[in-house]
Amino acid sequence: MRVGGNLIGLGLRSELPMNQALRIPVDKPTFYRWVVEQEGRFELENGRVVDRTGASKNHNRLVTNLIVELHRKLDAVVWSITACYMAVEIGDNVRFPDVVVERLDAPGSELVAGQPAVLVEVLSPSSVARHMRGSRRRGI
Repeated sequence: MRVGGNLIGLGLRSELPMNQALRIPVDKPTFYRWVVEQEGRFELENGRVVDRTGASKNHNRLVTNLIVELHRKLDAVVWSITACYMAVEIGDNVRFPDVVVERLDAPGSELVAGQPAVLVEVLSPSSVARHMRGSRRRGI
């Protein structure tokens, strides 16, 4: 099992096992301060830090192909297309979708997409239940 990011920035001296939620509550400001220093992909889910690393080659190929196609179709003067490192806040949760499309006039220094026009999360059979849980209640 791969070990996730160091949690010293969150006041802990241990490591976070892959796909496991940190058992202490973390608020958004603390999460953002911590996550920018990490090398892996982490999300904030119900006040807990969750490691989201480990995408397959097929997953990455799909994301890359989608980004290339979006770049071909969308006006680069109007739209910004980012992959996996642009945060999106959904209620109290912070997600990092595989692809985010937003207007180019959004501040370039921001970590959070203010008004995304398109969000894409490539799902595998093993991640469908985790990502789609509660989606119908939220109208997604």
